Amino acid sequence: MELIHLSHCVYQWGADAVWSEGYFVSTVGVDEGVIQAYIENQRKK
Repeated sequence: MELIHLSHCVYQWGADAVWSEGYFVSTVGVDEGVIQAYIENQRKK
């Protein structure tokens, strides 16, 4: 199982954005597009 902790995004894109800490879990390999889609979906919630 692959676990990606997304709070590192604050470091990558800056702390001035609104971020919530979360986790993305997948049982198969994921590419950058899947992770980006997950992040975009979280912004809509």
